[in-house]
Amino acid sequence: MHFLWKFLISSLFLTITKELQTVKIGALFFKDEYSLMEAFDSAITDINALDTELRFKVVKHFLAEDDSVILQNLACDLLEQGVLAIFGPSSKSSSDIVAVLCNQTGIPHLQFDWSSKAKEGDMRYYQFSINVAPTESTLSQALWEILRSTEYDWKSFTIVYEVESSSLSRFQHLLSWKPFHKNGLKMVKFRRGDDYRILWKVLSNMKEKFILLDCPPDILKEVVNISIYYNMTGGFNNLFLANLDTHASGLASLYSKKFTAKVTAIRLRRFIPPGQLGEFDIFHQEPEESIVLTKSQSLYDAVILYSKGLRTVIKSGSFRLPPKTKCGLQSWSVGEEIVKHIKQFKIQGGNITAFKTQKMFLSSTGLRDDFNLEIYNPLVERIVYIWNKGHGLVDYEKLQENSTQEEKRQKLSPRKEDFSLKRVRYTIATRMGEPYFMWRPEPEGVHYEGNERFEGYVVDLIYKLAEECKFDFIFEPVADNNYGSYDSLTDEWNGIIRQLIDNNAQLGICDLTITQARRSVVDFTVPFMQLGVSILYHKPKPPEKRLFAFLKPFSLDVWLCLLVALLLMALLLILMARLNPSEWQEQQIDDCLVIIENKWFLRNSLWLYIGSILELLPYVFARPFGGYLLY
Repeated sequence: MHFLWKFLISSLFLTITKELQTVKIGALFFKDEYSLMEAFDSAITDINALDTELRFKVVKHFLAEDDSVILQNLACDLLEQGVLAIFGPSSKSSSDIVAVLCNQTGIPHLQFDWSSKAKEGDMRYYQFSINVAPTESTLSQALWEILRSTEYDWKSFTIVYEVESSSLSRFQHLLSWKPFHKNGLKMVKFRRGDDYRILWKVLSNMKEKFILLDCPPDILKEVVNISIYYNMTGGFNNLFLANLDTHASGLASLYSKKFTAKVTAIRLRRFIPPGQLGEFDIFHQEPEESIVLTKSQSLYDAVILYSKGLRTVIKSGSFRLPPKTKCGLQSWSVGEEIVKHIKQFKIQGGNITAFKTQKMFLSSTGLRDDFNLEIYNPLVERIVYIWNKGHGLVDYEKLQENSTQEEKRQKLSPRKEDFSLKRVRYTIATRMGEPYFMWRPEPEGVHYEGNERFEGYVVDLIYKLAEECKFDFIFEPVADNNYGSYDSLTDEWNGIIRQLIDNNAQLGICDLTITQARRSVVDFTVPFMQLGVSILYHKPKPPEKRLFAFLKPFSLDVWLCLLVALLLMALLLILMARLNPSEWQEQQIDDCLVIIENKWFLRNSLWLYIGSILELLPYVFARPFGGYLLY
């Protein structure tokens, strides 16, 4: 009997404990979002399988269309069922009613993507909303820092974007960096279902070699494939893919020797779990990752992040279930604690479940403005750089990948040759003209082909450059044998300049004069030879400055005569003043003594003449008429 009571009490305790560990969470999906549902279910399964303290019970609601009224009713139903969090809906929904209701009731609201109309500043008004998707402003900063870095250094390029899926806020740093100009930044838009041949024809006519393409992954392969027919995939073309899901587009199937353009893409840095197998297991294949889209990975990470915040609150002892009341009538105080712990979460060692997108840091407003980006070549699946907010662009080869899975990936995956890095072959446009470029005389019975047909200074110079810089080349003399002149009537160039503009040649070399008009359409090196008539003259060395340089206007004899003349005139004035009775004045000293004195001395008489020369006002004047004449 005693044993039976113990068994009943233990069973009751386990039942109560199990009920306390099981919590409800809600999710809102559109009916066609199968990948999101799969990612959400996978996260719930992983948590329930690994976590011994927490069990999630999921309540899902589905939307057939974007209707704010239906969305409000579904969200209210979730709140009335007592869910502890709501995930979604995705950016297909144009309403923020879920964020408003969660903000009123204190229920955490977790989002996993950005809509083209969303504003990061709006998140400040929703204290219970958290978005684990990378912010558009940080992505914009990343694109700006990558393209302006010394590794890329894009000076002039065109942004090509799909209207419905692209957000221009992702390019805000680029738009403020470069001016809209034919030699700066250009923008071209297109729509899903358009004739993509027209798009690439426009870009081909623009002679654009640097293209930033923002295109949905499901049509990316089709769009890029059309560029092959317009000669936009050569070795001098650069294509930067700004969509974070490029790796899911199947673009690698376009890999070929003819596709030599430099293709670059970005994606969130994927988490590589630490190796747990021995070296003998290193060649064992692991199953492919089923969650590949950024939105699905972010949803998975949102569930994991919420579980960590909820577990922290449960361990603190302040957890209690929310009241089951009507929609928005009562607030749940524990929700604020959960959101606080989520925002303060920092990755530490020993996590039960890793994040799919690796680095997870949130700002005080619930935004993910710091993350790791992989910059890679999608044709050969080769990672080139890693970018984050703190360290900028870092060479991938300098990072330490201490992971068994990474080692297996490198050993099992055959490394494709990157044709964009192969030896470059330049077409060099030039013109016939001695002694620079001439036909090479053929001896009897000898026939030259290719570059052997030519000789001259230009030929010798290019051969030396090719040997030093490791490139191949072929000379192509222009048909009209012109240097390159602009015709204002047809708005066209001819000669060598025309071949460079049309990309029929990558280099031009001859005795070409650098003009402002030519510099506006092509780039010049510094002149390697100076020709023509020049005027040479010797510039005398300026004399050293001396203390008495002010005496230079006159010779020493003139200055001495001037001083003697001043002295004689001063003495003559004194003599006349002494002889003239009017210059003598009486001065009363006291009642008994009267002194007669003359005010003219050598000092004031000299000052009278010197002040006159310097146009200064003297303080004494001669009284008699003769003195005025002498003055």
